[in-house]
Amino acid sequence: NKDVILDTAHANNLWQIGKAHKTGFVNLPNNNALMTDTASPYSVNDTSIFYMKMGSVRDIGGWLSEFSFSYQLDIDTGEIAKVELSIDTGKNWINIFADSLPGLYLFDTDKSALSHSTLGWKNIRIYASSPWGTGYVDTIVFRFTFISDSVDTHKAGWEIDNIGVEYMSEDIPQLTKNNNLIN
Repeated sequence: NKDVILDTAHANNLWQIGKAHKTGFVNLPNNNALMTDTASPYSVNDTSIFYMKMGSVRDIGGWLSEFSFSYQLDIDTGEIAKVELSIDTGKNWINIFADSLPGLYLFDTDKSALSHSTLGWKNIRIYASSPWGTGYVDTIVFRFTFISDSVDTHKAGWEIDNIGVEYMSEDIPQLTKNNNLIN
């Protein structure tokens, strides 16, 4: 998929797409997912990144977009899993769980969601309205980063599935002439 980009700047990038063949994850039947290695526990002292791009968003009223995903984590306290977004093609990044940004809302998720292991699958929904006062955002880029520490705990890492992007709008012009309609 051209909208998911694995970061090749990190030589040992662990992100892979496939079915989990390791302990620590509750598998979904017949689903491929993004995960930190499909077969082995995550490596120590590693940084793995992938990017997810959303297309242009115009401020035409109401909720503009929803970004959602399902995930599971099998990590120890030294690991970092974070999701950031950029509205300026990667010049500046905002951690959606640590930074405050008007118009960006987490639903059904607390800000500590990615700081600990889960028991099975969890969901995250992120809504953006009025793209931060700009009126127009050409591209929103999400950056998923997994950073492991120097302690090898043989944990599974991070698995992500069911990534969804939804665009919503309001203010559709009212039809004033019905000459295009069939009687």
